[in-house]
Amino acid sequence: MIRHRSQIPLECYRVFRSAAQYLNFSAAARHLGITQAAVSQRIQRLEDLLEIPLFVRQGRVVTLTHHGAYLYRRLDTMFEFLDETLDTFDQDLRGGQVSIAASGSVSHFWLSQNLLEFSKRRPDISIRILTTDSMAQLASPSHDLVILYSKGEHLYWDLAPILPETLVPCATPDYLRRIGNPSLPMAIDEIARLDLLDYDKYNPLWVTLADWFEHNHFTAPRPRVVFSSYALTFDAAAQGQGVMLLSERLAMQPGRPGNLVPLTDRRLVTGYKYCLGRPRKKVLSSEASALHSFLLEQALAASS
Repeated sequence: MIRHRSQIPLECYRVFRSAAQYLNFSAAARHLGITQAAVSQRIQRLEDLLEIPLFVRQGRVVTLTHHGAYLYRRLDTMFEFLDETLDTFDQDLRGGQVSIAASGSVSHFWLSQNLLEFSKRRPDISIRILTTDSMAQLASPSHDLVILYSKGEHLYWDLAPILPETLVPCATPDYLRRIGNPSLPMAIDEIARLDLLDYDKYNPLWVTLADWFEHNHFTAPRPRVVFSSYALTFDAAAQGQGVMLLSERLAMQPGRPGNLVPLTDRRLVTGYKYCLGRPRKKVLSSEASALHSFLLEQALAASS
C-alpha cells in the first residue's frame, strides 16, 4: 500500500513524466530547464514515497519498470487533460469563446447547422459545444448558454422557447410504396402493424413511440428495433426502414434529408419544448450575448 501519496509533490510527477518520455535524465533536464541531478533527486524521492522502482538503471541507459510504465500512461493522460483544461481557461480569460450545452438530438438536428451559419457571420468567436443527454450536465452553471428540454422554467436559467414539441409517427414515401401505398391518414391499428422504430428513454421526460400509442389508448406493440439515440432512429427511418415518432419542429428543418411524412393526424403536443437558456446569476460576455440573440432570431425565422 502507498502510505505517503499525500506527501508527493506534483513536481515529482512532472519530472517523472518527462524522464519517462525521453528515457534519458539529461534530455528530461534540458526539457524542464533544471539540472540532471535535480531530475535524479526528484525521481528517487518519488520512488521512495511510492515504495516501488520506476526505472531500471543500466549506466546512462534507463528503461521503465512495469509499474513505471503504468504510472506514465496514467500521468500522461492526466497532464494532457490538465493542459487542455488550462488552454480552455486561458481562452475564456482572453475572451472570444462561448460554451453551449445541448442534448444529442438538438445538437444533431438544429444547433450544429445554426452554429455553422453563426461562425460565418462572426468568425472572431470560438464556440465550445458540450453534447450530452444528462440533465445534470446540461444544467451545469459552468456553461454560457444551454438548450434544455423543459416546460419553460428553471431555477438557474432564464429560458426562451425555441422549438415547441409536436410528435407524430412518420415514414418515408419509399417505405410507404414498399408496403403498398396505404391511404393517409392511417388508423392507429394500421400503424401498429408496420415496422416500428423506437429509441431508448434516456430521459424520463422523453416521449417514445410506445408512449404515443398509449396516449391514444392503444396497447403499444413491440417495436422492430429500439435504437440507443433519437438520431440513430431518425437515420434508420430516413433510409426507409420503418416508422418513427418524429418531433416535427426539431427534425423537419430546411435542407434536412429524409423526406419523412406524417402517417396520421393524431399529433401529440406534450407541453414540453426545447428552450434556449442564459444564466440567471451570471453576466454574459458580448460574444455569448451575440450567439444568444442569433439563435433566438433563427428560431423565430423558422417558426414564421
